[in-house]
Amino acid sequence: MAATVKEAPKLAPAPGTITSDAVISDINSDVQSDSENRTEGSEGSEAEGSEAYDVEDSSSSQGSFEPESSLSGSQSDDEFSDTYAKDGSSVCPFCEKLLMQVLSNNKESKFYRIPKHYESFWHMKKSAHTCGLCWSLIEGTEEHLDYFPQRYPQDRNMELRNYEIGCAGYTMPFCNAEAIAGAGIHEFTLYIGGCADDPRFRFLLMAEDGSGSIPQRAIWSDRVPLQLGTRIPVVNEWLDACQSQHQQCKQRMSNRRSLPTRLIDLFGTPHPGSFDPHLIDTSTLDPQNTQYTTLSHRWGDEQPVRTLKANLQAFKRTIFPLYSRTKRRIPRTFNDALKITRALGLRYIWIDSLCIVQDDERDWQHEAMRMADVYRGSYLNIAAIDSPNCNGGCALDLGWGAMSLSGPNMEGRRVRVRPTPADPVEVFSSPLNMRGWVFQELTLAPRVLYCGRKQMYWQCTEKVHSEDGYIDHSVALNIPGDREGLAGEYYDWTAWVADFSQREFTVLTDRLPALHGVVQHYAEGTEHVFLLGLWKESLLRDLAWRTRLVDCNVFAAYPTERSGLANVPSWSWLSLHVHKFPGGVVYFPSTKWATMMTDIREVEVLWESVPLFSSIASTKLVLEGPLQKHSFQWDRIRRRLFGREGEDSTDTDVCVVRLDEMLPDDVEFDEEHDYWCLQLDCAKEIGEKISKFLVLEEAEANAKSDIRVFRRIGCGRMEHLYVDFSGAEREMIELI
Repeated sequence: MAATVKEAPKLAPAPGTITSDAVISDINSDVQSDSENRTEGSEGSEAEGSEAYDVEDSSSSQGSFEPESSLSGSQSDDEFSDTYAKDGSSVCPFCEKLLMQVLSNNKESKFYRIPKHYESFWHMKKSAHTCGLCWSLIEGTEEHLDYFPQRYPQDRNMELRNYEIGCAGYTMPFCNAEAIAGAGIHEFTLYIGGCADDPRFRFLLMAEDGSGSIPQRAIWSDRVPLQLGTRIPVVNEWLDACQSQHQQCKQRMSNRRSLPTRLIDLFGTPHPGSFDPHLIDTSTLDPQNTQYTTLSHRWGDEQPVRTLKANLQAFKRTIFPLYSRTKRRIPRTFNDALKITRALGLRYIWIDSLCIVQDDERDWQHEAMRMADVYRGSYLNIAAIDSPNCNGGCALDLGWGAMSLSGPNMEGRRVRVRPTPADPVEVFSSPLNMRGWVFQELTLAPRVLYCGRKQMYWQCTEKVHSEDGYIDHSVALNIPGDREGLAGEYYDWTAWVADFSQREFTVLTDRLPALHGVVQHYAEGTEHVFLLGLWKESLLRDLAWRTRLVDCNVFAAYPTERSGLANVPSWSWLSLHVHKFPGGVVYFPSTKWATMMTDIREVEVLWESVPLFSSIASTKLVLEGPLQKHSFQWDRIRRRLFGREGEDSTDTDVCVVRLDEMLPDDVEFDEEHDYWCLQLDCAKEIGEKISKFLVLEEAEANAKSDIRVFRRIGCGRMEHLYVDFSGAEREMIELI
C-alpha cells in the first residue's frame, strides 16, 4: 500500500509571490526530462548573453531502489545470485519478529533487544534474496563493503552482534523523541564484527499506520523516484509553522531594510506569463513586500554562467533564452534553485554569479559590502550542500524513498524502512560547508533549506527539521548558541572562528571580505569594535587563541604557516594558513573568575580605504603585563611545548603551549628552549591556579620607540603554577 502525500497548509500569497498550485504540475513534468538533453559544455561567449535555459532540465533520477554494486566476500557464484528482494513482498522469520516489535510501539524502554537474528553477515546476505528487510540492511552497508573483507579476510561468517532497537530520538540530543515515537518511528542499530571500532549502521523503521504528518511525507513513500512536486509540501509545512508560530523569526524578517541591487525575476516582464528569467533593478520595489530566495553553492572548477559588463543589458532582457546557437545550458544547481523558488510560489531569486557584475571591481566591492543585508533579508536560502560545482544540482529527485514490508503473522499491518537516518554531519562535512564564502551565507540567512543527496534539512532561528522527521528540535545545525541574542555572546564569536578558520578559499585574500557580513552582524548586536578577527572589548580574552590539533599525523603534510596577507600582525589568527589543517583555531577556555594580568595601552588598525576590502595600512598593539622567560621542551609528535614540575614528575601536561608554527624537523624531543612569556590572566578554580599566557620571540626594535618589540609564536595554559609569574616584572611591549 503506497503512502499518500498530505497537502501542507498553503502560504498566503504576498506581493512578489506566485500561487504555487499553478506551477506544481509544471515542476513534476520538468523533472522527467531525458538526461541526454542536458548539455553542460562551456562553448560560446558570455558577452553575447546567449546561454540557453533548459526548462526541462533536472537531477537525474534512479528510477528504482536498487543496489549499485554487489557485496564482496568469499561466497560462490551459485550461492548468491544478482536477484534481491526489493519489492518488500515478504520478510524472513527473524525480520518479522523485529517488525512486530515496531508495531507494538514499546515506549516503556528507550532500548530493548530484539530476538536473535542471523549469526553472520553472509547468512543475512543470502536471506536478502527473499527478505526485503535483509536486503535493505545489506544495501545500507554498501559504503563499507571494502572495509569488511580487509578487516576479516579469513572470516567468511563474519559475526552479527549487538542488535538493538529503540524509540528513535533517544540517541541524539537534537531529536524530539516524543514526537518521533508518536509517529511510530523506531531506530534500529546493526553492529557487524566483534571490535569496538567496527562501523555500525542505523535504520529507521516506522509503522505505516503511525499518527501525525510524518508518515504522510513523500520521503516515507515507496513510490520512486521522489520528485520535487511531491516533496515540496513538507517545505511549505515548515514555512507555514515558521511564519505563524516563531516570534524570533518574525522579528528577524521584519528588520529588512533594503533589497539587493539586482534580482532574477522568474515571471515578470518582458514576457508576461512566461518562465523566462531575467535581471531586474530593485530600486522600484518595496523591500517590506518583496520576497526572494538566495542560493548558496560552490562554483567549483566549472565556471558558472556569469553577469559581465558586456552582457549586463542582454541579461536584463533574458538570461537563459530557450534557443541558442551555442546550445549552452543553465548550470544544474541554478536550474534546481529556480524550480524550488517557483514551487514555493516566489517570483525572485538572488544568485551571486548573476546578480553581481563579476568583472566590475567597483560593483563587486559594493555588493560584497552589502552581503549581510542580502542574506539577512532573504525569505529562504537554498543550500546545495552536496554539489561540488555549479552542475551538481540540489538533488531534487531521490531515487529511493522507503520500503514497505509485512509478514504472514502481522495481520496485514505494514512497516516502512529507511536506511541512514538524518544526521547533521551530512551538513557539517558537505562540500558546500567547506567553502569560505558560504559561512556568512548560512550564518546570516533567517531560514536555510539544505538540499542533500539523501534528504532535505530545514533551519530557521527557532527550529531544525529533517525531511524524514528524525530531527525536530530547537537547536541550530551550523550556528552555535542563541542566534537572536548576540549582545554579550562572546562564545558565539569563538565558535564562529573555529568554523570559519577551517574553510577553504581559492583566493586567500578573500578571507577578509568573506568575514564582512558576519562582522557587521555581530558588531550591530554588540556595538563592539572589530580588530582583525578579535574584538577591542574582549581583546585580552581573544588573544588566547590557539591552533587545534585533531590528528597528529596531518601536520607532516599540512604544516601551519603564516598566511602571507600583507600587514596582518602575528597576534591575529588571520595571520595563519589555518584552513590548511582540519582543526582550525580555537580558544583556551575563559572563566568568569579570571583576573586579567595584562593591560592594553594602545591598539589600532588602520585600512587603506574600506575595512576588510582594502589593504591594511598599519596596526599597533601595546600591552603592559608580567613578562619573563621560561623553559619548555618540544613534543614534535603532538606539536606542542610542555613543561615539567620536576625531575621525578610523571605529569608532563601541567603546562601546555600550542605553537602557531611548526618548529624545524631537526629539533630534538628533549631539547629545551627558552621563550618569553606574557601572562594574560590568572584564575583560581577548585584550589588550583590556572593561567594563560602568550609565547613570544623578540623582534627588531622600532627606532622611534623605546619599548621592546615582540612577535607572537604561540599561546599556553598552565596549572599548578609551573610557569610562575610571581617574580616577573611588568613591562610595556609592542606586539607586531
